[in-house]
Amino acid sequence: MELLMESLTKLLAAAILGGLVGLERELSRKPAGLRTNMLICTGSALLMILSILVAQDGGDRGDPGRIAAQVVT
Repeated sequence: MELLMESLTKLLAAAILGGLVGLERELSRKPAGLRTNMLICTGSALLMILSILVAQDGGDRGDPGRIAAQVVT
């Protein structure tokens, strides 16, 4: 239950911070506004949470840095 709450908190924080970036872009009348940035940030946070959990559970097989590098590109 603790892991679930921690993960949901991280996802909520990512959505809020992405929303702030998106709001700034909408106010500047630039493309990729509020919803787009919220989805991108939440999806990136979810991928990182999953990669960290796989690395913790999988031993030597998981490398969370590889997924982080792919999110950036």
